[in-house]
Amino acid sequence: MSRHAGPIKELVNLYDTTTAAAAAEAEILEAAGTDTTAKTPAKVRSAGRDTDNSPYPSVDIFAAPSHWTLLVAVPGVKQEDVSLCWDDRSSTLAIRGNVATPGGYEEEEMGRMVLGERKVGAFERAIRLPPGEEEEGGGMLVDGERMTSKLEDGVMIVTMPKTKPGE
Repeated sequence: MSRHAGPIKELVNLYDTTTAAAAAEAEILEAAGTDTTAKTPAKVRSAGRDTDNSPYPSVDIFAAPSHWTLLVAVPGVKQEDVSLCWDDRSSTLAIRGNVATPGGYEEEEMGRMVLGERKVGAFERAIRLPPGEEEEGGGMLVDGERMTSKLEDGVMIVTMPKTKPGE
């Protein structure tokens, strides 16, 4: 057996896991009604080249006994330019939106870009919440119909109430 068998096997397993996760996220986005062939993830423009800087937007998730809170970083985005779609079947929240150039300025009006680090354009992200937690005698589900969101200082605060199965 080669001395590289262990590390190579680990790399193959990592590749398989990453590929499976990407396929699962694409399946979730398609189930939520997203045409995954027509849209691309947000890009980071830097010194004239595009590089994918996924995941975007970045998210913090907090679990409380009665609800989930998600903090979604969306600087430069208006509340009306973001949509949220909850899928009960997969316990997944799809976030879609668009980051525009401020004030509607076009690159021609601003001059030649010499450094571009802001994420601009359409973005989408599917966030699967962890399985229902054993709290107060039973697993908890998300009540997607009572989900709320508000945008404060470039952070969208999404609150998703929990409910017991059958309520």
